[in-house]
This record gives sequence, C-alpha cells and structure tokens, in this order.
Amino acid sequence: VNVDGGSADGTPDIVRDASIVDRETLVASQSLRTRHRISGPYHGVPGKAAALRTVFAAADLLQARAVVLLDPEIASVTPESVAALARPALAGEADFVSPAYARHPLDGPLVTQVVRPVFRAAYGLALAEPLAGEFGCSGRFATRCLEEPAWESDELRLAIDLWISGMAAGDGMRVAEVALGPRRLTARPRPAVAALVPQVLDALFTCLRLQEGRWTARSHPIAVTRAPEPLPPQEPAAAVDGAGYAELFREGLAALASMLAPVLRPPTLDALRAAAAPERAVDVSDELWAHVLLELAAAHRHATISRDHLVRAAVPLYLGRVASFAAE
Repeated sequence: VNVDGGSADGTPDIVRDASIVDRETLVASQSLRTRHRISGPYHGVPGKAAALRTVFAAADLLQARAVVLLDPEIASVTPESVAALARPALAGEADFVSPAYARHPLDGPLVTQVVRPVFRAAYGLALAEPLAGEFGCSGRFATRCLEEPAWESDELRLAIDLWISGMAAGDGMRVAEVALGPRRLTARPRPAVAALVPQVLDALFTCLRLQEGRWTARSHPIAVTRAPEPLPPQEPAAAVDGAGYAELFREGLAALASMLAPVLRPPTLDALRAAAAPERAVDVSDELWAHVLLELAAAHRHATISRDHLVRAAVPLYLGRVASFAAE
C-alpha cells in the first residue's frame, strides 16, 4: 500500500511498475479484497499520520495478520529487515516490533540523551528506538490504534512516530525488538541541529501530553525481547564537535537565561550556570540533565512560555549535555 501525499519523487510510478504476481494496481475507489498492490493519492493535508491511518484502515479491512511500515528516509532497508520486522507478528509472538540499530555511543545523541530516557521513564518501556519511523505490528495493534480519538488532532502530525511507540506501552501489548545492523539514511540534506532539536523536543513533549494516561510509575522499565543483540559500529556516523558545542552552550545559556528563568527551577538554572563556567570543562551530569528535561516537559505541558520559544531555548542546553557526554 503506497499512500502518496503529493511527493515529487515518482513513488506512485515505482509502485505501479513493481514486478509482482498480481499485475493490477488499485488507483481509485475499487474493492480492496482482490488486490495485492495499492497506490492512491491522499486528498487532504499531507502528513505521515494521515497516511499511517490509511494503511492501518486497509490492514483492518483485510484482517491482516501483520503490518510492516517502512520509512523512506532509511537507505539500509533490505528484504531480510522487512522479514525480521514482520516475523514476530506473523508468528503470534508480538503485537509491536521495533528496530534496534547498531549505534556507536556517539551516534544519534538526540535519541540516546533525550528521547530514549524520557520515553523509558514516562512509559516504562525500554525501547532502543522509540523515535523510529519503521516498525512491524500485528493486525490487532493496528485496529487498536484506529480506535484512538487522537487521529482527529492536528498535534498528532507532530508526534506520530513517538505516539505509535507509546501505543505499544500498556494494554497488554507484547513488544519485541529486532536487530537490523547499522542505520543508514538517504543522501537527502538533513535539518541543522538548531532546527532538528526543537522539532524533536516539540514532538516528544506533545506526545507526552497526548498520552498522559499511558504514563507509569514503574521505577524500572519493562525489558523487551530482542533478537539478536546488535554489535555497535566501531566508528560514529558523524563526529561530535564537543568544544564547539560547549562554547555554544555557554553563549546560549548567557543569552537566554531570562527566558529560561520561568521554565527552570532556580537550583536547576544555577547548576547549569555552574556547568557553563568558563574556567572549567562543561559537565552536565545525568542528575542535572534529568531535572532539565523534566522541567522543560512540565513547562511545555503548562505553556509556561510560548512552546515554540521554549523548544528553541532548549537547544544550547542540549548542546551542553552532548558536549559533556562526548567528553565523558
């Protein structure tokens, strides 16, 4: 099923020309039950949430045993990885199957230093890649997601990947991870850190707000089944400019202190100032970073200041944490 949101990369033509046994492709409002390949334009506001809802609806109609969603930004997809994402659901062993990528410790700090720990703390589920846009699931999981009223919210467009991972927490859903090796992206230009960090933080905090009922008070997250355990790459995908990040942290904290004052508690802001002291190396400890993320999330929830301003003001704080982590 290809749900095209108006892309200009010729995806519908690729789907129509794909070599499969069934030569017919559904391109209009025809019966789904005898078709093996569907490509249709999406009429409305383009967005992944709407496309995903369409795929889940098709799975529900066809009573699919398993569904695999692929992210077009991932260049490392292989037939084996598609099978790996589908297999646990087909075998009746899992309702949600998430990828576990082989990451160097310095790869993906936005995932490892922000999304992963906050997701684990809030949902009590130890997913390695809660932000992954590719996953496998059972037909039961797809149907359960369709029942949620959040699809009607414009905010879901910001947080759809994390929202799906959050749906796997609770409700007796069985969760598994499959090791897919290193994660390689397409050559398309990526947003700069200053643009990417606010986007991810906004999605994370929005998802926490949409799914408050799924939070847990567990002191330790539930482990998930993973097979096999991936070995981390020997080299990071990209170098981390620790010294440059540390300087941006110091400059940004000094410039934005007045904006952060109503967001962060005085002890937290004072500790950040101490961590940014020019006469010492930047040291944003685990405990301090946990306080920062908690207080940013609370301020986002209560709209203490403009949410857009809040996530942008958080960029230098993130850079300070990455500089500290890289040095450690």
